[in-house]
Amino acid sequence: DERSYEPAVLYVNGDYWGVYDMREKVDDGDYFQKYYDQGENDIYCIKTWGGTWNEFGGGAAQADWNALLGYINSNDMGDAAAFAYVDERYNWKSLIDYFCLNSYTVCADWLNWNTIWWKGLDPAGEHKKWGYALWDMDATFGHYGNFTGIPDQSANADPCTVEDLGDPGGQGHTVILSKLINENEMVYNYYVNRYIDLGNTLFSCATMNAHLDSLLALFTPEMPAQCARWGTTMADWETGVQQLRDFIDARCITTQEGLVDCYDLEGPFNVEFRVEPPLSGRIRVNSETLPTYPFTGVYYGGIDTELEGIGEPGWAFDHWETNNHVLLPTMTDSLVSLRFTMTDTIIAFFKPPIQYEVVLMTDPHNTATITFNGQQYSNFPALASVGEDVPIAVDVTANPFFDFVYWEVKQSEPNTNDSTKHAFDIRFFGPDTLIAHLKPQEYGYWAPNAFTPNGDGINDVWQPWGNVIDLETFDMEIYDRWGKVMYTTQNPTEGWDGSVGGAEA
Repeated sequence: DERSYEPAVLYVNGDYWGVYDMREKVDDGDYFQKYYDQGENDIYCIKTWGGTWNEFGGGAAQADWNALLGYINSNDMGDAAAFAYVDERYNWKSLIDYFCLNSYTVCADWLNWNTIWWKGLDPAGEHKKWGYALWDMDATFGHYGNFTGIPDQSANADPCTVEDLGDPGGQGHTVILSKLINENEMVYNYYVNRYIDLGNTLFSCATMNAHLDSLLALFTPEMPAQCARWGTTMADWETGVQQLRDFIDARCITTQEGLVDCYDLEGPFNVEFRVEPPLSGRIRVNSETLPTYPFTGVYYGGIDTELEGIGEPGWAFDHWETNNHVLLPTMTDSLVSLRFTMTDTIIAFFKPPIQYEVVLMTDPHNTATITFNGQQYSNFPALASVGEDVPIAVDVTANPFFDFVYWEVKQSEPNTNDSTKHAFDIRFFGPDTLIAHLKPQEYGYWAPNAFTPNGDGINDVWQPWGNVIDLETFDMEIYDRWGKVMYTTQNPTEGWDGSVGGAEA
């Protein structure tokens, strides 16, 4: 998690006070509520800042974290069942991003300071696994004191330095990372590739310098007044900006070299990715879907790189072309992998998919509305057109007095776990018929034609029953044969006991 912010100019009683930041408060209950629908009484949140305390959740939060840490330490994370247990409770990708980010920026003020991790407890909310938040990132890019005790604060710091810090703060974050990457090959590959992916996108020199320039555009006009207010000079400030830019430029290069040494990789190799025809699709490389095409990045041998061709709406993946590599399992699979041994150009080709007609029906007839590929159908049979092997979102809304039971697909074979879901995705490979099966509800609204108000506890009151009653508008009145009101209520759970004015009617 990160905090959004805006720079602001502050005046105190009319006096100019300089440039300040307005920031979200990441350890405030409103933050968790807004972004994840988790109230402050439904979260465990732990902070380390010199010491460690439970921001939300009390001792139960620390106990839950200690139990997870103990399980990871005492089990083999290469065991599928043990890792599945951890994966269900812990966002290990958040941990990897946390380490990669602090490594790239050479943060010297974390783990034993400025660390927050939390999870939500409300099943209806999100973020129900332990995960991390950024907090106080000023000791980065070679700036400020070394509170964590990292061996090198310069731009030459090796990426893998963060793995050898021991356990600053005593909460086990580095221990967990070491266990996962040393015992689980899948996590190791994701970890190393995440470094590579971020180096080609968020932490590339081009991206970081462009972001720095965008910040300078905000701050520069205000800096003469800021410097005058606090007794420094524009020259000093500009020197500091240049030091930051020099650090960024050097860090891009040293990180590329450091990855080779740290993880026994080969290369690096410049690789260009292209999409044909233009705008027909996208390419996912490991953890990142590339933003523009052609795209050139730096990739490595000695580790598997995963590629996926993703068609834009109206397009389907067709095949790959490369100059120097063979993609596995085949060049016509949309999901492939390879190990780079040299530079290359990789092209993903897409085609307009073959179109098929799909007949939509409900059973019984016209008892529901079907949303198919974003369009609603309420009169059946209806005809829709779909592309071959294109994921189509399907949903059903039952009409009043009917309940959805299951989907029937005449030709295709959806996942059997999906057939009883209201909504699911399906791919078609030929003309087909899709039927939503429903059943009538046992009753919509039912009223008995007799009752026995004799005090025996059986049928002593008369009242209607229903599963479509609007509690806010319910109104019942009972009249005698001459039109006089004998009983009235707005409560559907109350019934008439057969009396009028204390006597039997």
